[in-house]
Amino acid sequence: MILDRLSNRVNRLVEYAVFGLGLGMALLVAAQVFCRYVLNHSLFWSEELARFFLVWLTFLGAGVVYRRGGH
Repeated sequence: MILDRLSNRVNRLVEYAVFGLGLGMALLVAAQVFCRYVLNHSLFWSEELARFFLVWLTFLGAGVVYRRGGH
């Protein structure tokens, strides 16, 4: 059915978004640690952005896991 195909496509896009958010958060935190301890300069905005990524990752990831039957 059309609705099933649409749902699968949207879920696939959300899975890519979850992957991107997780990767972005990991890179952002790694850059923050590098800047803080190697360059002795803190990225003041990175902690808030990482928290924002984590919140979206949690909610979107819960939808992906529910769609796969993992709950």
